[in-house]
Amino acid sequence: MDAQSVPPLRISTTASNPVSLATASAALDAFVADYEARTQGESAVSVQLRKVRAALHTEAEANAKKQ
Repeated sequence: MDAQSVPPLRISTTASNPVSLATASAALDAFVADYEARTQGESAVSVQLRKVRAALHTEAEANAKKQ
């Protein structure tokens, strides 16, 4: 018989603070570098994190052109 599956924890936000794109991008770059150092390899997670980082950089560039 299969083991009973356990649903993931439900996390709900209690507060939030807006951050600039530069701050978010720097934090994400540091996180990706740390994650890749720990995993030492290519994974689906690292690919998705790079896509998020690229999207943030694209958005930052678009905002810079508007100003």
